[in-house]
Amino acid sequence: MDCVPSWRSLALGFLVGLFLIAPSSHGENWPSWRGPQGDSTSSERLFPTLWAKDKNIKWSIKLPERGNGSPIVWEDRLFLSQAEEERDLRSLMSFDREDGRLLWQSGVRYAREEAKHETNTYCASSPVTDGVRVYVSYASAGFYCYDFSGRELWHRNFGEHLHTWGDGSSPILYGDLCVFFHGPGPGSFLVAMDKKTGETVWKVDQPDFEAGPEREDGFNGNANGMVGSFSTPMVVDAGNREELIMTFPESIRAYDLTTGTEFWRCSGINPLIYGSPLWYERSVVAMGGFFGPMVSVKTGGHGDVTEIGCQGERLTAWELGLSVGIIFSFLIDQGLSSVSTLNLVNRFGRNEFEAKERILQSGARRFWLVVMSML
Repeated sequence: MDCVPSWRSLALGFLVGLFLIAPSSHGENWPSWRGPQGDSTSSERLFPTLWAKDKNIKWSIKLPERGNGSPIVWEDRLFLSQAEEERDLRSLMSFDREDGRLLWQSGVRYAREEAKHETNTYCASSPVTDGVRVYVSYASAGFYCYDFSGRELWHRNFGEHLHTWGDGSSPILYGDLCVFFHGPGPGSFLVAMDKKTGETVWKVDQPDFEAGPEREDGFNGNANGMVGSFSTPMVVDAGNREELIMTFPESIRAYDLTTGTEFWRCSGINPLIYGSPLWYERSVVAMGGFFGPMVSVKTGGHGDVTEIGCQGERLTAWELGLSVGIIFSFLIDQGLSSVSTLNLVNRFGRNEFEAKERILQSGARRFWLVVMSML
């Protein structure tokens, strides 16, 4: 492990501290990419809805380089994964939540070049914490666990990550387990590790799939179209049990968290997955990438539930008349919301976005589909 006490300020990325209008000194912890419940929801109610350079900004600091990972928060600490390509560095940074002061930066050097999309970065995965340890993926450079002082506790080497667009899946915590999808690309797998030691508790290889030229997404007609999942797994309450949900290429699957045994599977999704699934009233909603179909499936089943578990009409972006836009997010009505997009901030020099909303009917539930397209 390389402990890096200082870093350079470059104009390619910014970390911003926002004012929270709440009675407590700190708002709710946000310990993972998708928040305290793993579903992108928060119990906080009193917070600003407008920001400007001189409004509701507590502090702002420059970061070494751009990045796609999201910051996480635990009490007075903020953690962020950060790559520095010029220095061959992949690292985790810890900041003081009150003033944005850098407390420490720990990481590893990895000089071997990896493929990635031009809009993606190394360290694209967001970290996760239980308040004692912080877990972060550096893709080919390894998976690392640190304490709150930046000391390495353990690490795992899962081998090279090989995908033209890079990586993006983030780890989650459940009880004594740290669950992570090492993918996309050849040899992708879902693994549950003992969060204290890093030892493998169970491991499931990505299910086989055959993506031909006939597919329901923007690569239809292309025999060499892009495939793979950038999804982050999630844990849901299925009533009589808890299930680990993962959206793989061409299938949604549920697993037993203690053993990795498959509960059920549902096909109907395309072979390229960007976002993570949503969860509402014991149903999972998954959406394929690059204009792929949206599928809703009931949890709690067994075996192949494609015919009996999928609910409502299966709709593709083409059928909805959505001819533009690459990055999708969708919100579930009834006051719950989820944002599953890729860093829609002024990171790549574009600051105008167009939003289109349509109400979809799927059984008794109503879904909002929001398509964010850069002008």
